[in-house]
Amino acid sequence: MQSDTNEQLHLAARLYYVDGWDQAKVAELVRVSQAKVSRLLSLARKRGIVRITVADYDARQRPLENELVKRLGLKIAIVIKAMEDLPVSKAREITAHFATPLIESLIPPGSIVALSGGLSLQTIINRLPMTSHAPTVIQALGQMGANINLWDAQELGRSMAEKWQGKFLLLNAPVYLPNKTACDAMLKLDQIQSIKRKMQEASVALIEIRSANNSLLADSLGKTERDLLERTHAVGEVCGRYFDHNGAECDTPLKIQSLSIELETLRRIPQSIGVVCGQEDSLAALAAIRGGLIKALVTDESTAKTLMGLINNDLTEKKASLHYHLT
Repeated sequence: MQSDTNEQLHLAARLYYVDGWDQAKVAELVRVSQAKVSRLLSLARKRGIVRITVADYDARQRPLENELVKRLGLKIAIVIKAMEDLPVSKAREITAHFATPLIESLIPPGSIVALSGGLSLQTIINRLPMTSHAPTVIQALGQMGANINLWDAQELGRSMAEKWQGKFLLLNAPVYLPNKTACDAMLKLDQIQSIKRKMQEASVALIEIRSANNSLLADSLGKTERDLLERTHAVGEVCGRYFDHNGAECDTPLKIQSLSIELETLRRIPQSIGVVCGQEDSLAALAAIRGGLIKALVTDESTAKTLMGLINNDLTEKKASLHYHLT
């Protein structure tokens, strides 16, 4: 019986994997039901009769990475290949799957890491392996609301510190205060001052860039605040701070009511890594790079292509403007 089973296993494996026959046809020749073929193929893999190998796959779109580094002056660009028309949620998954080990390599053991929240960062932090990197992880912005979400900086910071056997510093305050007086009072607290000083010492920032309209904080803003952001030409948001096409913080009351890492502090961090997934956030990514807010970019292929399109459009407009003035 064992001999007959081995014969069936080898024959079924040969016909299916080598000759490319479908399971129904394999079933006819092996003299078993089609349901049994699936079990035979599984058993063939377990016994080592079938050894599946996959040719090495480079998940990075390297020509596009090189172009972004060259055109934008980035230290590094990580662009993960993705199928066209992939939903943003799936683009985040594939990007996180392949980019997480690369991001890990950019964060030396013992680093002080300023960490924001975000859906893309959530998928990355969820995939971090257990290591002894022992970082100090700082929550880079206050709480986004009364209900804590899994993508909040507070939750992601705790998770990262736990997985990497590090320390987590909680910024125990809301991201937006009702007015400057309340914000100034909060900033005088010893705990908040301690966190702000530690932000100044950060050697790495891992942050998510979103467009102003696509920010996860948008729901917490009133109509007056949204109108002001529109009038000041806000294109992007990072750590609760809104910035314009040049990466300069928009001059609205939010600027002096925010409890989060300041953009000037972010610019001084040697390894500031921006994660962007979604074509609608491409303009925000370009502005953040222009403003020196990030020095490394992690993104998916579709977003990177949209970003390159924006760069090319800018170049075309500049050439047209120069031609106009010369003539």
